[in-house]
Parts: sequence; C-alpha cells; structure tokens
Amino acid sequence: MAVKEAIKPKAETEAQVPKTSTAAKKPAAKKAPAKKLVKKTDCVPEIFIEYGEIQFAQKAILENIKAAAKEQGCATIKTLQIYIKPEEYKAYYVANDDVTGDVDL
Repeated sequence: MAVKEAIKPKAETEAQVPKTSTAAKKPAAKKAPAKKLVKKTDCVPEIFIEYGEIQFAQKAILENIKAAAKEQGCATIKTLQIYIKPEEYKAYYVANDDVTGDVDL
C-alpha cells in the first residue's frame, strides 16, 4: 500500500500547479502587410500650346512660373493656378492663393 500513498489524486496536483492566465501571455507578433510592387507604366504626357505657327511647351512654362514665384518669395508651392493667354504671349499664375505674376511664353 505504500505505492498508493505516493500517487496523489488528480485534484491535488492541479491545485499545486499555478495556471498561466491568458492576460499574461504575449500576443503573437503581427506580420507587416506585404508591400505591393507598383510598376511605373503610367504615361506622362507632354503638353504643347499652339497659337498660329508658334508652339509653347507646358513643361517650359511651368518651370518659368516656378522660378518666378520663388523670386517673389514663394519657397514652397502648394497650389498653383495657371492662365495661358497665347495672344498676349503671357502665362499668368496664382501660387498659394497669394503670390501672383506673369511670365513670357
């Protein structure tokens, strides 16, 4: 009968072993979402304004306007409206709703 005394009932062994609470467990690390590869296949158009036999490139007009706005103290252009009047050979602009001016085409 010595063998039976050495084996403890199941209820006593469960009470002696501390249970780990679910709050104490660390949550599983979340994996970062996979980055989607974006192919740059979008076409960037070149825009030209024609008046009579003269042609003006949109890119050149935009560069001239940005340079003129910076000369007027506009370091960063957040908004830009451009009004092109080919009959006057001018492009008028409003940068950041407060800097205005014009450039020759």
